[in-house]
Order: sequence, then C-alpha cells, then structure tokens
Amino acid sequence: MKTSGTMNSATGHTSVSTRTGNFNDGLYDKAGARPDLDLDFAKTKSLKDRVSKEDLITFTRGSGGTYVDESGLVKHARTNIHAHHAQVGQSNTRSGLVSLENPKGQVTDVTFWTIAEKYTGLNGNTNNIRSGSTGGNDGSIITGSVYLRTDTGTVTVQIDCCDKNLQTVTVTDQWQRFSATTLGATGVGSSFRFFDMQINNTAAGGATTIYGWGIQVETGGVATLPVIENTVVGGGAPRFTHDPYTLESRGLLIEQQSANIVPYSEDFTHSEWEEENATVTANVTTAPDGTNTADLLAVNTNTSIHRIKEVQNSIGPHQYTFSVFVKANTTSHVGLTIYKGGTTNDTILSVRYKLNSEQVVATVGTGTLTKYSNGWYRITGTSVADSTTANSGWSIRLFENEDNPNGTFAGDGQSAYIWGAQLEQNTFATSYIPTSGSEVTRSPDLTSIEGDNFGTYRT
Repeated sequence: MKTSGTMNSATGHTSVSTRTGNFNDGLYDKAGARPDLDLDFAKTKSLKDRVSKEDLITFTRGSGGTYVDESGLVKHARTNIHAHHAQVGQSNTRSGLVSLENPKGQVTDVTFWTIAEKYTGLNGNTNNIRSGSTGGNDGSIITGSVYLRTDTGTVTVQIDCCDKNLQTVTVTDQWQRFSATTLGATGVGSSFRFFDMQINNTAAGGATTIYGWGIQVETGGVATLPVIENTVVGGGAPRFTHDPYTLESRGLLIEQQSANIVPYSEDFTHSEWEEENATVTANVTTAPDGTNTADLLAVNTNTSIHRIKEVQNSIGPHQYTFSVFVKANTTSHVGLTIYKGGTTNDTILSVRYKLNSEQVVATVGTGTLTKYSNGWYRITGTSVADSTTANSGWSIRLFENEDNPNGTFAGDGQSAYIWGAQLEQNTFATSYIPTSGSEVTRSPDLTSIEGDNFGTYRT
C-alpha cells in the first residue's frame, strides 16, 4: 500500500487479515482473532504496528508543517536541519554508504567510516564530521543526535553541538543514540547549526569501522524520537493531529502539497495589508498557537466598508480558498472576500460568518467555520471558478453586528481578533502554513508500506 499526500484528512484505524486464538491482548481476545497488521494512528500517535510493535510505515515530507496538538493548539512539526537522515556528515567526511540493518531492524543505507582513514590527527589534520546547516541560526537552542555502532569492539568519539558541550562517548558494536545540545552553553547565536563528531584512533578497542544512521539536527534542548527520515534539508516529522475543539485524536495527517500565497500571514500591520476604514493593533491577545501574536482589527467612525485588504499583481484562472483564524471581540460578524480585475467589484468570493451563532452566509462561493478552543474559529471561503488572469486581492471585513448584513455602516467601536491568514490555489483549506515575507510551500506527506510488511503474519 502506498499513500501520497493527495487529501486533507487524517487516517485512522486500519487492520488486515486475522489469526484466531488466545493472544493475551484484551482487544484481540475479545474479538477472538488477531490481525496481521494493526495501524491505529489515532490511538498510538505513532507509525508502529500494534501487532509486531515495529515501525513498518515509511514516511517523508520535504518541509515543515503544522497540526493541532492534544491541547487544541496549532503547533509546528519537528524538522531535521540536516539534509538526509542516513547520510551522516558532509560527503567529503564519509568513507561511504553501505547496506546494513539500521536501529529499526530494517536493511537500508547507513553511513560508514574506516577508522584508520578518519581518526583525529590523520596526516596532521582534524577530521571533523559535520552535520547540519551553515546558516539560519537565530540563536535558538540546537540539539544534534545520531545512532552509532562499530563492526566489532569499541572506539571513542568526541561530539559537540555548535562547538558547545564537547563530550567523549564510547561506541560499541550495538546501536546506541548519542546527542549533544547547546542548552546551557554560552554564545549560542552562531552562524551555523551543526552537530560535530571526531573519531579517535583507539586501536586498543579493536574496532576498524564505525556505522552511523539517523542523524538529526533540530531546534530545542532534547533529542526527539522517532528519527525524522528526511531526504532534504528541513524535512518534517509525521503529524498526529486532533480535533481543535473536542481534542479527539484524529490520527496521521496526510496532505497534498500546498502553498500559502499571503506573504505576511500573521503580521497584519505590515504595509502589504492595506487598512480601509479600519486599524490593526499587533500582538493583543493569545493566538491559536498559544503565543501572544493575535492582532486586533477595529473599525473607524466612517460610514463605509471596514476592512483590511491585500492586492497582488496577478493570480491565475483557478479556484482559491481563503482562510483566517478569527475571534469575536465587540463584533462577532466578519467576512472574507476575493476579487479580480483590479477592482473590488469583480468578486469571486464573498462569505459572511456569524461567530456567536456559528452561521455561514455565502453570497459568492462557499464557506466553512471550524471551532477552536478559547473562542477562536477558523473560517474558510472557496471562490467560484474563474477564467481570467488579473490583478487581484483579498480582504477581511467587519460587520456591525450579526443582525445587520450590510457591510456599509458607521463604525462604533466594532472589533475582532485575527491571526493566520492563508490563500491557497485549492478547493479547500489545508493545515495552516505560516509566512513572514514571502509565499511558503508545504511539501506533500508521503507514506508507504510495502512487501512483507503488509498482510504477512509475524509472531
């Protein structure tokens, strides 16, 4: 079975084939049968098969991504700063790759080093095996980790992270995971984000070769699991998402590739957003991600339309979905609009949302309203099909109250909180994609299970 990110959904419980008998498992014994394969992503929040307890699913995503955690907050999935989980270090610091059983029990490519070739001090040079990225460090805490083993015997290896917290570890002929972090170290704001290794020439240990797999360089002070099996810089971990209001686990989130066209999804005070008979105050209240980054959109006293809008030079002849997180303050009546042709009259989307009564009123296009915790809603609007390429824009509007559908009114203190705007060339909204200056693309979620992992009974 192969699944690529072609849908905005979470997969739940899948089981195939059965064997009868007493299996010392309450659920299986009650059913009188044991499946060959039991993938309950919603319950386990992992890729492990409940029967074999093994990781049988291969998962990759070439970017970050967001999901809803068990508290109902929008969170970022873990990402690996290093380019490839199986290729430890830069290419010129590796002896090569070899097919070998990795720590998960799967035969895959792993990195190897011939100790006589790569030990510290060879020909008077320090052979630094460096994994990570040369730039982009904002001063965050960085942690590097890797699985290591020898062919036989032992050898000592020095590891550090961003030249901080140097330590010496002993590698044996069994897979072990080693890590180093900048946590507690001074001068964290280096220009690089690296996990470094130096192999010592300890002939007394008897080892001649070291193997490495699962290199991971990440933000934060803890080496996390499972290993992000990425093949590009910034590859992301699987996302196990939840209902944003009931908090029910929804399992593994699998989505197609999508891009957020809005260049400033959270900074509504930026000049890209034009205020029209309205003002925006930044960072007024707690946003759906738990940070104090939600803005306040408020009307002025003019008798007019009250909104903020963004104008792009051109968008093509497609359907688009516009979404934003909103929370009522002194008004609970908001609207979304997309227009084309250089004028706000050529409307391809016009939808109003009554938050208190949880109603959606669509004039052009369609809309949805999803309830989140703490009074937040994610509202979405999908435009009608359009055949032109033209100057275009989108807006977030305020209305007087839920009883008045007229968008033109004399402002009298009406306001609402906003966060996380997103415009996608899509017929539905996908998970939130943050931006801070340019369009951002989230790669597709790719999952697969092949060969003997599917439908073959294992004891």
